[in-house]
Amino acid sequence: MRTNAKPVRPRAWLAAVTLLAAATFLPTGQAHACACCGSYQVVNVASWDVLNVRSGPGVGFRIIETLGPGEACIGLTGERRGNWVRVNAKGITGWVNRKYLRWLP
Repeated sequence: MRTNAKPVRPRAWLAAVTLLAAATFLPTGQAHACACCGSYQVVNVASWDVLNVRSGPGVGFRIIETLGPGEACIGLTGERRGNWVRVNAKGITGWVNRKYLRWLP
């Protein structure tokens, strides 16, 4: 019996199985929404409020972005000025007060 179906190429099959396996074992939920492990999450912000990301380390600097309560995938750059830390989030780099961040292992 002859069919018109094309045979599955081994590489394509392996890629599909790999993607399926990765999707099965990746954690879900907002706390681990990013591909990286070891990031920070916004805490101590009311559900109706936002955390302001500023252009410099203090409330006198302009707001360049906002982060919602529970938002994750925030990385620290290593710079610190008192309670203010420089972060990378949503593709931008800015400053937030450290008391609004929690480490996610």
